[in-house]
Amino acid sequence: MYLNVPTNWDDRIIDKIQEINEEEKYKYKIQQVYGATLTNIGSGRLETPVLSDEVLIEHISKIQKLGIKFNFLINSPSLGGIEHDRSKRSLVLDTISWINSLGVDIVTVSIPFIGELVNYHYPNLKVKLSTMLDVRSVQNIRLLEKLGPSIYSITLSRFINRDFKLLKEIANTATYEVELLANSLCLHNCPYQMYHSDLVCWHARTEKGWREPFTDYRAIACDEVRLGDKSEILKAPWIRPEDLPAYQSVGIHSIKIAGRTFPTNWIIKIMEAYALGSFEGNLWDLIIPFLPIHVDNKSLDGFLDYFLQKDFSCDIFCGKCRYCYDMADKHVKFKDSREEYLQDLKKRLAARIDDTIELEPYFTESRV
Repeated sequence: MYLNVPTNWDDRIIDKIQEINEEEKYKYKIQQVYGATLTNIGSGRLETPVLSDEVLIEHISKIQKLGIKFNFLINSPSLGGIEHDRSKRSLVLDTISWINSLGVDIVTVSIPFIGELVNYHYPNLKVKLSTMLDVRSVQNIRLLEKLGPSIYSITLSRFINRDFKLLKEIANTATYEVELLANSLCLHNCPYQMYHSDLVCWHARTEKGWREPFTDYRAIACDEVRLGDKSEILKAPWIRPEDLPAYQSVGIHSIKIAGRTFPTNWIIKIMEAYALGSFEGNLWDLIIPFLPIHVDNKSLDGFLDYFLQKDFSCDIFCGKCRYCYDMADKHVKFKDSREEYLQDLKKRLAARIDDTIELEPYFTESRV
Protein backbone atom coordinates (compact mmCIF):
# COMPACT_ATOMS: atom_id res chain seq x y z
CA MET A 1 0.00 0.00 0.00
CA TYR A 2 1.35 3.42 -0.94
CA LEU A 3 0.58 7.07 -0.22
CA ASN A 4 -0.92 9.64 -2.59
CA VAL A 5 0.07 13.07 -1.27
CA PRO A 6 -0.82 16.69 -2.12
CA THR A 7 1.33 19.47 -3.46
CA ASN A 8 0.73 23.20 -3.18
CA TRP A 9 3.48 23.61 -5.82
CA ASP A 10 6.20 24.34 -3.27
CA ASP A 11 9.38 22.40 -4.10
CA ARG A 12 10.08 21.85 -0.40
CA ILE A 13 7.36 19.22 -0.54
CA ILE A 14 9.36 17.36 -3.20
CA ASP A 15 12.41 17.36 -0.90
CA LYS A 16 10.32 15.78 1.86
CA ILE A 17 8.92 13.18 -0.53
CA GLN A 18 12.43 12.19 -1.56
CA GLU A 19 13.44 11.84 2.10
CA ILE A 20 10.42 9.65 2.84
CA ASN A 21 11.05 7.36 -0.12
CA GLU A 22 14.77 6.98 0.61
CA GLU A 23 14.87 6.52 4.39
CA GLU A 24 14.08 3.12 5.93
CA LYS A 25 12.30 4.54 8.99
CA TYR A 26 9.28 5.39 6.84
CA LYS A 27 6.90 2.43 6.55
CA TYR A 28 4.76 3.82 3.74
CA LYS A 29 6.24 5.24 0.56
CA ILE A 30 4.84 7.83 -1.83
CA GLN A 31 4.03 6.75 -5.37
CA GLN A 32 1.65 9.51 -6.44
CA VAL A 33 1.38 13.27 -6.00
CA TYR A 34 -1.71 15.30 -6.87
CA GLY A 35 -2.39 18.97 -7.36
CA ALA A 36 -4.51 21.48 -9.25
CA THR A 37 -4.58 25.00 -10.57
CA LEU A 38 -7.43 27.22 -11.71
CA THR A 39 -9.15 25.71 -14.79
CA ASN A 40 -12.46 25.92 -16.64
CA ILE A 41 -13.42 22.54 -15.21
CA GLY A 42 -12.54 23.28 -11.60
CA SER A 43 -11.59 21.09 -8.68
CA GLY A 44 -12.70 20.43 -5.13
CA ARG A 45 -11.08 23.41 -3.44
CA LEU A 46 -11.65 27.14 -3.58
CA GLU A 47 -8.11 28.40 -3.03
CA THR A 48 -6.71 27.13 -6.33
CA PRO A 49 -3.54 28.90 -7.51
CA VAL A 50 -2.77 30.44 -10.88
CA LEU A 51 0.80 29.62 -11.91
CA SER A 52 2.83 29.84 -15.11
CA ASP A 53 3.21 26.79 -17.33
CA GLU A 54 6.95 26.89 -16.73
CA VAL A 55 6.53 26.61 -12.95
CA LEU A 56 4.03 23.76 -13.28
CA ILE A 57 6.08 21.77 -15.79
CA GLU A 58 9.25 22.11 -13.73
CA HIS A 59 7.52 21.02 -10.52
CA ILE A 60 5.83 18.06 -12.19
CA SER A 61 9.08 17.01 -13.86
CA LYS A 62 10.96 17.04 -10.54
CA ILE A 63 8.33 14.76 -9.03
CA GLN A 64 8.44 12.35 -11.97
CA LYS A 65 12.24 12.16 -11.81
CA LEU A 66 11.76 10.52 -8.41
CA GLY A 67 9.76 7.76 -10.11
CA ILE A 68 6.44 9.17 -8.88
CA LYS A 69 3.29 9.69 -10.96
CA PHE A 70 1.66 13.12 -11.08
CA ASN A 71 -2.12 13.39 -10.85
CA PHE A 72 -3.91 16.60 -11.94
CA LEU A 73 -7.36 17.19 -10.45
CA ILE A 74 -10.29 18.34 -12.60
CA ASN A 75 -12.89 16.79 -10.33
CA SER A 76 -15.75 19.26 -10.36
CA PRO A 77 -18.96 17.20 -9.92
CA SER A 78 -20.95 19.31 -12.39
CA LEU A 79 -20.42 21.66 -15.32
CA GLY A 80 -24.07 22.27 -15.97
CA GLY A 81 -23.93 19.83 -18.89
CA ILE A 82 -21.62 21.89 -21.15
CA GLU A 83 -19.50 18.79 -21.70
CA HIS A 84 -22.39 17.43 -23.80
CA ASP A 85 -22.90 20.66 -25.77
CA ARG A 86 -20.76 20.40 -28.91
CA SER A 87 -20.68 24.18 -29.26
CA LYS A 88 -19.12 24.49 -25.77
CA ARG A 89 -17.19 21.24 -25.47
CA SER A 90 -13.99 22.98 -26.51
CA LEU A 91 -13.94 24.60 -23.04
CA VAL A 92 -13.46 21.12 -21.62
CA LEU A 93 -11.21 19.69 -24.33
CA ASP A 94 -8.93 22.75 -24.38
CA THR A 95 -8.42 22.36 -20.63
CA ILE A 96 -7.62 18.66 -20.95
CA SER A 97 -5.24 19.41 -23.83
CA TRP A 98 -3.45 22.01 -21.72
CA ILE A 99 -3.16 19.59 -18.77
CA ASN A 100 -1.74 16.96 -21.12
CA SER A 101 0.86 19.47 -22.32
CA LEU A 102 2.15 19.77 -18.75
CA GLY A 103 3.28 16.14 -18.90
CA VAL A 104 1.04 14.74 -16.17
CA ASP A 105 0.38 11.01 -15.83
CA ILE A 106 -3.15 10.91 -14.38
CA VAL A 107 -6.24 13.11 -14.27
CA THR A 108 -8.87 12.79 -11.55
CA VAL A 109 -12.46 13.42 -12.56
CA SER A 110 -15.85 13.32 -10.86
CA ILE A 111 -17.84 13.47 -14.10
CA PRO A 112 -17.48 10.04 -15.74
CA PHE A 113 -18.12 11.49 -19.22
CA ILE A 114 -15.06 13.72 -18.89
CA GLY A 115 -13.14 10.52 -18.21
CA GLU A 116 -14.52 9.14 -21.48
CA LEU A 117 -13.34 12.26 -23.32
CA VAL A 118 -9.88 11.77 -21.83
CA ASN A 119 -9.87 8.09 -22.86
CA TYR A 120 -10.77 9.00 -26.44
CA HIS A 121 -8.69 12.12 -27.06
CA TYR A 122 -5.69 11.50 -24.77
CA PRO A 123 -5.29 7.75 -24.25
CA ASN A 124 -1.82 8.36 -22.80
CA LEU A 125 -3.48 9.82 -19.68
CA LYS A 126 -4.77 7.52 -16.96
CA VAL A 127 -8.18 8.32 -15.50
CA LYS A 128 -8.91 8.30 -11.79
CA LEU A 129 -12.38 8.75 -10.29
CA SER A 130 -12.73 11.17 -7.40
CA THR A 131 -14.15 10.51 -3.96
CA MET A 132 -16.73 13.17 -4.84
CA LEU A 133 -18.42 10.61 -7.10
CA ASP A 134 -19.30 8.93 -3.78
CA VAL A 135 -18.79 5.31 -4.89
CA ARG A 136 -19.75 3.18 -1.91
CA SER A 137 -20.97 -0.26 -3.01
CA VAL A 138 -19.99 -3.36 -4.96
CA GLN A 139 -22.80 -2.61 -7.41
CA ASN A 140 -21.29 0.85 -8.02
CA ILE A 141 -18.00 -0.83 -8.92
CA ARG A 142 -19.61 -3.31 -11.29
CA LEU A 143 -21.66 -0.66 -13.08
CA LEU A 144 -18.64 1.61 -13.53
CA GLU A 145 -16.88 -1.20 -15.37
CA LYS A 146 -19.88 -1.56 -17.70
CA LEU A 147 -20.70 2.12 -18.18
CA GLY A 148 -17.18 3.50 -18.51
CA PRO A 149 -14.87 5.28 -18.65
CA SER A 150 -11.81 3.03 -18.64
CA ILE A 151 -10.25 3.84 -15.28
CA TYR A 152 -6.94 3.28 -13.55
CA SER A 153 -7.98 3.97 -9.99
CA ILE A 154 -10.83 5.22 -7.81
CA THR A 155 -10.95 7.02 -4.49
CA LEU A 156 -13.93 5.50 -2.73
CA SER A 157 -16.54 7.40 -0.76
CA ARG A 158 -15.06 8.63 2.50
CA PHE A 159 -18.22 7.47 4.26
CA ILE A 160 -17.37 3.76 4.03
CA ASN A 161 -13.91 4.07 5.61
CA ARG A 162 -14.91 1.97 8.62
CA ASP A 163 -17.00 -0.68 6.88
CA PHE A 164 -14.28 -3.29 6.52
CA LYS A 165 -16.44 -6.10 5.15
CA LEU A 166 -17.59 -3.79 2.36
CA LEU A 167 -14.09 -2.47 1.69
CA LYS A 168 -12.73 -5.99 1.35
CA GLU A 169 -15.49 -7.00 -1.06
CA ILE A 170 -14.97 -3.86 -3.17
CA ALA A 171 -11.21 -4.44 -3.30
CA ASN A 172 -11.80 -8.04 -4.38
CA THR A 173 -14.32 -7.00 -7.04
CA ALA A 174 -12.62 -4.00 -8.64
CA THR A 175 -10.26 -4.56 -11.57
CA TYR A 176 -8.43 -1.31 -10.78
CA GLU A 177 -6.76 0.25 -7.77
CA VAL A 178 -8.96 1.37 -4.89
CA GLU A 179 -7.96 4.25 -2.66
CA LEU A 180 -9.27 5.83 0.55
CA LEU A 181 -9.08 9.42 1.76
CA ALA A 182 -7.38 9.42 5.16
CA ASN A 183 -7.81 12.80 6.80
CA SER A 184 -11.33 13.90 5.94
CA LEU A 185 -13.08 16.21 8.41
CA CYS A 186 -16.55 15.70 6.88
CA LEU A 187 -19.40 14.78 9.18
CA HIS A 188 -20.21 11.12 8.69
CA ASN A 189 -22.87 10.67 5.99
CA CYS A 190 -23.37 14.41 5.72
CA PRO A 191 -26.49 15.07 3.59
CA TYR A 192 -24.99 18.35 2.34
CA GLN A 193 -21.83 16.77 0.95
CA MET A 194 -22.92 16.61 -2.69
CA TYR A 195 -24.29 20.15 -2.79
CA HIS A 196 -21.29 21.46 -0.89
CA SER A 197 -18.86 19.89 -3.37
CA ASP A 198 -20.78 21.24 -6.34
CA LEU A 199 -20.95 24.74 -4.85
CA VAL A 200 -17.24 24.82 -4.03
CA CYS A 201 -16.26 23.66 -7.50
CA TRP A 202 -18.57 26.17 -9.14
CA HIS A 203 -16.95 29.06 -7.30
CA ALA A 204 -13.48 27.60 -7.86
CA ARG A 205 -13.93 27.92 -11.64
CA THR A 206 -14.76 31.61 -11.50
CA GLU A 207 -12.31 33.16 -9.07
CA LYS A 208 -9.55 32.40 -6.61
CA GLY A 209 -10.03 32.44 -2.88
CA TRP A 210 -12.75 32.69 -0.27
CA ARG A 211 -15.64 35.14 -0.48
CA GLU A 212 -17.93 36.42 2.24
CA PRO A 213 -20.51 35.48 3.25
CA PHE A 214 -20.19 32.27 1.17
CA THR A 215 -17.07 30.97 2.94
CA ASP A 216 -17.46 27.34 1.96
CA TYR A 217 -21.17 27.33 2.78
CA ARG A 218 -21.81 24.22 4.88
CA ALA A 219 -18.29 23.81 6.32
CA ILE A 220 -18.92 26.54 8.89
CA ALA A 221 -22.24 25.00 9.90
CA CYS A 222 -20.44 21.64 10.19
CA ASP A 223 -17.99 23.20 12.65
CA GLU A 224 -20.93 24.33 14.75
CA VAL A 225 -22.23 20.73 14.83
CA ARG A 226 -18.81 19.35 15.82
CA LEU A 227 -18.33 21.86 18.58
CA GLY A 228 -21.78 21.07 19.97
CA ASP A 229 -21.50 17.27 19.88
CA LYS A 230 -18.16 15.62 20.61
CA SER A 231 -19.29 12.31 19.16
CA GLU A 232 -19.39 13.79 15.65
CA ILE A 233 -15.63 14.32 15.89
CA LEU A 234 -15.06 10.59 16.34
CA LYS A 235 -17.76 9.59 13.86
CA ALA A 236 -15.98 11.56 11.12
CA PRO A 237 -14.38 9.16 8.60
CA TRP A 238 -10.72 9.91 9.34
CA ILE A 239 -8.06 7.21 9.31
CA ARG A 240 -5.22 7.39 11.83
CA PRO A 241 -1.65 6.71 10.65
CA GLU A 242 -1.50 3.77 13.10
CA ASP A 243 -4.53 2.16 11.47
CA LEU A 244 -3.12 1.81 7.96
CA PRO A 245 -2.27 -1.92 8.39
CA ALA A 246 -5.98 -2.69 8.86
CA TYR A 247 -6.74 -1.16 5.47
CA GLN A 248 -3.83 -2.84 3.77
CA SER A 249 -5.08 -6.20 5.09
CA VAL A 250 -8.43 -5.83 3.24
CA GLY A 251 -6.79 -4.97 -0.07
CA ILE A 252 -6.73 -1.16 -0.22
CA HIS A 253 -4.02 -0.13 -2.68
CA SER A 254 -3.38 3.48 -1.68
CA ILE A 255 -4.16 6.12 0.91
CA LYS A 256 -4.81 9.70 -0.16
CA ILE A 257 -3.82 12.54 2.15
CA ALA A 258 -5.89 15.72 1.85
CA GLY A 259 -4.37 19.18 2.15
CA ARG A 260 -3.30 20.67 -1.20
CA THR A 261 -4.38 24.17 -0.11
CA PHE A 262 -2.57 23.92 3.23
CA PRO A 263 0.67 25.79 4.00
CA THR A 264 3.79 23.76 3.23
CA ASN A 265 4.70 23.07 6.86
CA TRP A 266 1.25 21.55 7.46
CA ILE A 267 1.53 19.29 4.42
CA ILE A 268 4.99 18.10 5.44
CA LYS A 269 3.84 17.36 8.99
CA ILE A 270 0.89 15.32 7.76
CA MET A 271 2.97 13.39 5.18
CA GLU A 272 5.52 12.60 7.88
CA ALA A 273 2.88 11.12 10.19
CA TYR A 274 1.30 8.83 7.59
CA ALA A 275 4.63 7.75 6.13
CA LEU A 276 5.84 6.77 9.61
CA GLY A 277 2.53 5.12 10.42
CA SER A 278 2.58 6.83 13.80
CA PHE A 279 1.86 10.25 15.28
CA GLU A 280 2.35 11.81 18.71
CA GLY A 281 0.06 14.78 19.23
CA ASN A 282 -3.38 16.15 18.42
CA LEU A 283 -5.11 13.99 15.81
CA TRP A 284 -7.00 17.07 14.60
CA ASP A 285 -3.68 18.62 13.54
CA LEU A 286 -3.65 16.02 10.76
CA ILE A 287 -7.13 17.03 9.62
CA ILE A 288 -7.63 20.80 10.04
CA PRO A 289 -5.22 22.32 12.57
CA PHE A 290 -6.86 25.65 13.39
CA LEU A 291 -10.09 24.29 14.94
CA PRO A 292 -10.38 24.43 18.77
CA ILE A 293 -10.42 20.63 19.05
CA HIS A 294 -7.91 18.35 20.75
CA VAL A 295 -7.83 14.56 20.51
CA ASP A 296 -4.71 12.83 21.81
CA ASN A 297 -3.97 10.55 18.88
CA LYS A 298 -2.29 7.84 20.95
CA SER A 299 -5.27 7.69 23.30
CA LEU A 300 -7.21 6.22 20.36
CA ASP A 301 -4.99 3.15 20.04
CA GLY A 302 -7.46 0.30 19.70
CA PHE A 303 -10.37 2.59 18.76
CA LEU A 304 -10.68 0.96 15.35
CA ASP A 305 -10.91 -2.58 16.76
CA TYR A 306 -14.60 -2.06 17.49
CA PHE A 307 -15.30 -1.42 13.81
CA LEU A 308 -13.21 -4.39 12.72
CA GLN A 309 -15.21 -6.72 14.96
CA LYS A 310 -18.77 -5.34 14.84
CA ASP A 311 -21.41 -7.28 12.89
CA PHE A 312 -23.91 -4.45 12.27
CA SER A 313 -24.15 -1.42 10.02
CA CYS A 314 -23.34 2.00 11.46
CA ASP A 315 -25.67 3.46 8.83
CA ILE A 316 -28.57 1.67 10.53
CA PHE A 317 -27.57 1.69 14.19
CA CYS A 318 -25.69 4.98 14.55
CA GLY A 319 -26.60 6.46 17.93
CA LYS A 320 -27.84 3.19 19.37
CA CYS A 321 -24.59 1.47 20.29
CA ARG A 322 -23.19 4.68 21.91
CA TYR A 323 -19.58 3.67 21.23
CA CYS A 324 -18.52 6.96 19.61
CA TYR A 325 -20.38 8.96 22.26
CA ASP A 326 -18.66 7.17 25.15
CA MET A 327 -15.23 7.34 23.52
CA ALA A 328 -15.70 11.04 22.75
CA ASP A 329 -16.47 11.78 26.40
CA LYS A 330 -13.13 10.21 27.31
CA HIS A 331 -10.86 11.43 24.55
CA VAL A 332 -12.18 14.59 22.89
CA LYS A 333 -11.42 17.97 24.45
CA PHE A 334 -12.28 21.49 23.36
CA LYS A 335 -9.77 24.31 23.56
CA ASP A 336 -10.46 27.52 25.47
CA SER A 337 -11.11 29.35 22.18
CA ARG A 338 -14.21 27.21 21.48
CA GLU A 339 -16.82 29.72 22.70
CA GLU A 340 -15.30 32.65 20.82
CA TYR A 341 -15.09 30.53 17.69
CA LEU A 342 -18.71 29.40 18.03
CA GLN A 343 -19.91 32.98 18.34
CA ASP A 344 -18.04 33.85 15.16
CA LEU A 345 -19.62 30.88 13.37
CA LYS A 346 -23.12 31.88 14.44
CA LYS A 347 -22.60 35.37 13.04
CA ARG A 348 -21.34 33.99 9.73
CA LEU A 349 -24.26 31.60 9.45
CA ALA A 350 -26.68 34.46 10.06
CA ALA A 351 -24.93 36.63 7.47
CA ARG A 352 -25.81 34.18 4.72
CA ILE A 353 -29.45 35.10 5.08
CA ASP A 354 -29.25 38.59 6.59
CA ASP A 355 -27.60 40.91 4.06
CA THR A 356 -27.10 43.68 6.62
CA ILE A 357 -24.48 41.75 8.66
CA GLU A 358 -20.90 42.74 7.83
CA LEU A 359 -18.08 40.25 8.32
CA GLU A 360 -14.34 40.22 8.85
CA PRO A 361 -12.30 37.71 6.77
CA TYR A 362 -12.86 34.14 7.93
CA PHE A 363 -9.29 32.99 7.39
CA THR A 364 -6.79 35.12 9.30
CA GLU A 365 -3.08 34.74 9.96
CA SER A 366 -3.89 33.26 13.37
CA ARG A 367 -5.82 30.45 11.70
CA VAL A 368 -3.50 29.63 8.80
